[in-house]
Amino acid sequence: MKYSINQNDKHDIEASLKYTAHILQENKNCVIMYPQGELLPFDKRPVMFKRGGLSFLLDHCEKQFQILSIACKIQYYTERKPEVIVNFGQLINSKIKGCLKKTETDFIKTIDELDKNSINRNFCKEILYGKF
Repeated sequence: MKYSINQNDKHDIEASLKYTAHILQENKNCVIMYPQGELLPFDKRPVMFKRGGLSFLLDHCEKQFQILSIACKIQYYTERKPEVIVNFGQLINSKIKGCLKKTETDFIKTIDELDKNSINRNFCKEILYGKF
């Protein structure tokens, strides 16, 4: 299921975060959040984290869940078609002490590694076949 949060409506924010906390109680569910509150270019600095979303979930989810930072970059090298480069951070348990700070630090590290690896072309190349 796909849903979003209307950041201009305090009641919508609270209802969406409560719903997110509810669906995270089941291990089969996954939630994608943009830590800045919106989808931004990976190299936009400084990284400004939107307060509230993750900290609300950490406070309101009884069961533990895993947090994974993911950074993506579309890069044109010498080919006509772009390459999509993805970098994954560490898997972080929501119940560890200092989880919020660790997640923020890992997110920035994941972005920095993506930038460095894309410049140096230091990445594992997987080819995905399908209709695009």
